[in-house]
Amino acid sequence: MKLKVISSLEKQRRKIEITLAHLHEQQMEVDKNTDWRDLSAQQQRTALLAEISGWYKLQLRRVDDVLNRATVRESQVGER
Repeated sequence: MKLKVISSLEKQRRKIEITLAHLHEQQMEVDKNTDWRDLSAQQQRTALLAEISGWYKLQLRRVDDVLNRATVRESQVGER
């Protein structure tokens, strides 16, 4: 795989990691804040953050899979 594509995927991976860290901070804030006027609002916020985090984790796994395949291919090409 071309180095430009690998570099792009690595940048994308870093962005996803930053986003996941931000979502984790948001979830910690929701958990820490006990002053919700409406319990269902807190539950909805928690569910939303979990769903978004799940989607980003899936994207991270996909990027990792592609990077791993690219690494294997590059090492195989180097062995020839």
